[in-house]
Amino acid sequence: MDLNEQVARRRAELAEKQQQAKDDQQATVSARKAEATAQREAVVDELAAELNATGVPARREGEELAIEQEPSPPLDTEGLNRRKLDSLVKREARKLWTPTENWIVISSIVGGLALVHLAGLGLIPFFFGIWKRNQLEDRYVAQVLELYPQLRPA
Repeated sequence: MDLNEQVARRRAELAEKQQQAKDDQQATVSARKAEATAQREAVVDELAAELNATGVPARREGEELAIEQEPSPPLDTEGLNRRKLDSLVKREARKLWTPTENWIVISSIVGGLALVHLAGLGLIPFFFGIWKRNQLEDRYVAQVLELYPQLRPA
C-alpha cells in the first residue's frame, strides 16, 4: 500500500467521523427542541386546567393558551338617542387605550401647545397628537362595535 492510499483512507475516516459528529449534534438539538416544546405544552395544559377549575373556560391551541370569551351581554339601547349611544361607544373605546398610547397623545398635544410660540413649531406635535388621538379612537371604536354590534349606527 502506498502513502497516497493511506492518506486518502485516513481523510475518508476523518470526514466520516466529522459527519457523524454533525449528525449527532443535530439529533441532540432536535431532541432538546422536542423536549422544550413538550414542556411548554404541558405547562399550558396545566394552566388551562387551573383556569377551567376556577370557572374561566380556557384551552390549549398549539403552544398558546386560548381563553374562550363568553358572548357579550345584550344591551338595552331602547330609549337612548344616537348622541348618547355615540358618547357611550367613545367612552368605552377610550377605556381600551393603553397608558403608553394615552401618554403619546397627551404629551404631543401639551408639548405642541407649549411650543407654539416658537415660530409655530409647536403646531407639528400638536397636530400629530390630534391625528394620533383620532386614529386610536377609530381603532378602538371599531373594537367596541365588534363586541356590541347592536350599537352600530342605523
